[in-house]
Amino acid sequence: MTTGAKYWQLVRIDSGGRLRVEKIEEAKIFFEKEFPELNTSGPPRDLEIQSKLISLAKNDQSKDRVIAQICLRCWISSEIQQVCLYLEHRFGSKHGFTRCDLFPLVLDDTLETTNYTPLSLKILQTFEQNQASLGLATWINRKIQQTQAITAFLLEKGVYLASDWAILNDTKNTQLQLILEEFHRLAPQEIEQALLLLEAYHNVYLQERLIARKKGTAWKCVPPTIEQLQRIAQLLPKQQSGSINSKLILAQLQKLAQWLRQYRIYVRGGAAGSSESLENISTKLQVEEQQLKESETEDEQEQKDFLKGYREEFLKCLDVAIEKTIQARLSLLLPPKTEQFLKALELLHCQRKSMGEIAPKIGLNAQYQVTRLLKLEDFRADVQHTLLNALSNCILDTALSFLEADQLLQREQQIIAAMNEDITELIKEAADQVSTRRECRIQHSVFAQHLCQYLQQLIKE
Repeated sequence: MTTGAKYWQLVRIDSGGRLRVEKIEEAKIFFEKEFPELNTSGPPRDLEIQSKLISLAKNDQSKDRVIAQICLRCWISSEIQQVCLYLEHRFGSKHGFTRCDLFPLVLDDTLETTNYTPLSLKILQTFEQNQASLGLATWINRKIQQTQAITAFLLEKGVYLASDWAILNDTKNTQLQLILEEFHRLAPQEIEQALLLLEAYHNVYLQERLIARKKGTAWKCVPPTIEQLQRIAQLLPKQQSGSINSKLILAQLQKLAQWLRQYRIYVRGGAAGSSESLENISTKLQVEEQQLKESETEDEQEQKDFLKGYREEFLKCLDVAIEKTIQARLSLLLPPKTEQFLKALELLHCQRKSMGEIAPKIGLNAQYQVTRLLKLEDFRADVQHTLLNALSNCILDTALSFLEADQLLQREQQIIAAMNEDITELIKEAADQVSTRRECRIQHSVFAQHLCQYLQQLIKE
């Protein structure tokens, strides 16, 4: 859905457990009155919209308090859906769940006045205006990950959402020793090395985080910087850190966090995590060290690998975006318009028919009716928005395999801008191909190819 539509369309689960996008006409009228620039100079930023709506929603004296709150609850429902899609993409395949398992746990808002407080309203009530710099989207993501139903479900599937750095921060050496001795049954020498590593990590990373908190400038638990990793290595005994570089220190910290994560999942009643023998772990670390040494002279190969992974993820996320956008559009239509919409898309993008040619083939009288049914600009904008969200999540995670943590923080906006440029070019190519009605012997655009593949799959089902 477009930027504006997210504020008047509620994403919810119906009584049959199916995902529905419900248009709230009163919210649409109010929103278009409050933000007329949507129809002239283009949409304002979400932060600006939300700042105004939150001010109205929190003002007991405002006559628009209730409707402003409804607009925000609609937008929050859309973001909740996005978080579920992200969790499915990140963990679903490996841990055996889909978005459909998550939706009923968090999409519980019907906008009805009852004694029950839905999650979207809880999120809004706990979001303070002075957290505007944090962003409502970030707050939503944080609150969903703290939701008891989501936490319990993911634990059951073997997923514990705390970051490696948050886990290491709140683990004491006495706890670590017991966990490694009694749960993982590691050898005394390995336990001693792990204790020294955690102590060095606390002396560098955790101390700086605590100082930042006292100054009121606390940063979230991001991966340690190269400089921090180097200082951690310097605090280790020479026999433990003599040949270790910052990348291997990072790998060892992540392995330590993995052991702790497995234990936390277990004690919380979640699915048991996989364990490795002492020999396997030692061998793996030796192999990692050798690979990391070799990788220092293989920057070019890493770039090729990253670009290859990027292209693969781009196409996967494009498929997700197309599916989500089509399903959202279908949820707003009733038969026979659902069948007309799908057939019109197929004729336009797969058979390269004009709007005038499509009309009689789907039972309509005129070209403008096809244009009104498809709403191509909105459709492509929705795909673009969804694709950017999905791609940003997975690519920034993937980039950590090729960039140091502090490099990624510096380049994050550049990466997102580059992705947005690629996506814009993809959408422009699709729009140009439709407007020029190229001959069928000319290859379909990438957008059209993947759209047609999905439409064929939908027809088979």
